[in-house]
Formats: sequence, structure tokens, C-alpha cells
Amino acid sequence: AISHFSVMSRVADAAALLETLCVTEQPWFSRWIAGCTVTIQQLLTWNAQEITVVGIQAETGKNPATMGEWPELQKTIQRGFEEGRIQGPPDSWKRFEFRLIPLTKLSRVLRDAGDDNYVVLASCPGQHFAEVKGLIGANKNVVVCWGEAGDLANNLDGGDGTPASLGHGGAAAVVSPAVVSPARSASGQLRPVAPVVGDHVIAWHRTEAFYPATVVAFDATKLEYTVDWDDSDATGRTIPITRAALDEAPSREHLSVGATVLFPQGRYRPKPEANSGGEFWFNGTVTEIKAAVDGTVMVAGHHTKVPTRVFRAYQYEWTYPIRKLRIMAWA
Repeated sequence: AISHFSVMSRVADAAALLETLCVTEQPWFSRWIAGCTVTIQQLLTWNAQEITVVGIQAETGKNPATMGEWPELQKTIQRGFEEGRIQGPPDSWKRFEFRLIPLTKLSRVLRDAGDDNYVVLASCPGQHFAEVKGLIGANKNVVVCWGEAGDLANNLDGGDGTPASLGHGGAAAVVSPAVVSPARSASGQLRPVAPVVGDHVIAWHRTEAFYPATVVAFDATKLEYTVDWDDSDATGRTIPITRAALDEAPSREHLSVGATVLFPQGRYRPKPEANSGGEFWFNGTVTEIKAAVDGTVMVAGHHTKVPTRVFRAYQYEWTYPIRKLRIMAWA
């Protein structure tokens, strides 16, 4: 039998570890928050009617990182709505439910994932990863937002209750580069993708155009990236999370007529203090998708908004192979 003193001792130990850990200062935290936020924004863009954000309860005294991340996630998402950093229909906030549940109740929650209803598995102790993945199976309406063990230099996951294994799997893997917007794995399951520190992106620069850059920091409180522009421009380096796209082509399934994309048009000369010029990128609206004779997917569209200053290479309508386009998670 477990004595009352033993239980209270484990609770106290967990509280002490949480205080020492301070999850918001961990290297994985901002990337994990970014992945969850972009996933939620994308689901709202897809007009999801119900979004259940789920956390699997951690064991008292064993998984303080998992225990600490859950309330921080709730606060960050709520603040994102209040400050307009997460956008959607007027009733968006009412479409959400946050549920912290024991593993034994996960199966019944997953039964509701289908049609326009989604489950976002945002938090889970590392020792339950394999079992949870088995319960999810190939459900295409379940998005996994945790990371895998071994992602962190400080090795926070081990599941044995020792101070060196505090219970989080490490969130870096969830946002590794692939396709912009939640992508589907080979099994068809959605997985979220967001730019992380070190990723090359196409980002907005306080004007109507987007430019190539590299993410160097992410502020989980403000939901903003800091970037280094490829041309070394020192201005406009702080970018809202909704204004940066991974510099990778989308797959055909992520495009449809009416979708918003980024497309290149025209080049600019370097400023005296810059090391190079580069391509302008603009928001465009897709009007047609077709396959060329050689099988290349060709996409036609037009500027979503006519630029204030029309440049030499400007053309309202455009046609590009899909490999030349980019998609932001909020598009």
C-alpha cells in the first residue's frame, strides 16, 4: 500500500522539479507552442467545427515537464485569440475544448474525430507515446503535436522518475520542415509543421512583398519570429507567426482553386548595406490547377491585391509549376 506521506512526498517532489524546470525557458518550448498554434490556425482556416485539444495526464512526481506545459499552452492559445494573433470565424473560441485526461479515456475522445471535428493531441508523457499512437491508428482527423524522445540536448524524457528524465518527449520533432500547413504522413494522418529556428522561410517585410530569410528566434509569448534576411537588411526582422512560410513547395493535395499562395514575381537590387538582391514574393489566389504533358502540376492565379507600386515585372495573372509556390499555415 502507498502511504499518505509517500503520495504527498511525490507531489512535493514534482512541485520542486517544476519550479526548477520552468518549462517556458526550455529550448523545446517555443517550438512546441509554434507547432500547436499553427495547427490550430490551420484547422480554423479549414473551418473545423469542433477542435478538442487533448493532454494526457502525467504521473505525479514523474513528468513535471508534461505537467508544466499544459497550463502554459492554454494560456498562450487564449491570449492568441484575445490579441488577434490567432484568427478565425467570430465564434472560433467557442469551437474549442481543452481536456486533460488519463490515458484510459483517450479512446472515447478519439471516436469524435471525424468530418469537421478534430482532435489535437498536444501533450503526452513520453512513456505513453507508443500506446497513444496505436490508439490513433490512421485517423486523419487527429493531429499529433508532441515531439519524440531524443530531440533535446538536455534529455528531458526517460520515464523512470529520475531528475534527468522529467517526462516530456521534446517538442522539436513536431515542427521539423516538410510541407507548410499540417501535412499528411504516409498513413494519411495529419501532422503539424511550423517554421522553427534555423529554417529558411519566405517572410513578410512591413510592405506588400515577402522576402527570403532564416528564422533565428521565436517568441512564444508574442507568437513572433525574428529572422535574418538573406540580403542582410537590418529592418523589419520581427514577423508575426502568420506571416512566414517554409521555403518548400506544397504538395498537390494542399492546393485548391481559391487558395492563397505565395508566388515569386520580379527581382530587386541590393541596397548599399545589403549583400545581395533577390526575388519579390506576393500573395496570390489560385484560379486553375492542371497537369502538363510531362506530368508537372501547373498552377494559375492572380495577385490577391494589386500592389500599391506597380513594378517593371508586374503581371496581374501568373502561371507557375507547383514547385515555385509556397503556402503559409494560415493561408
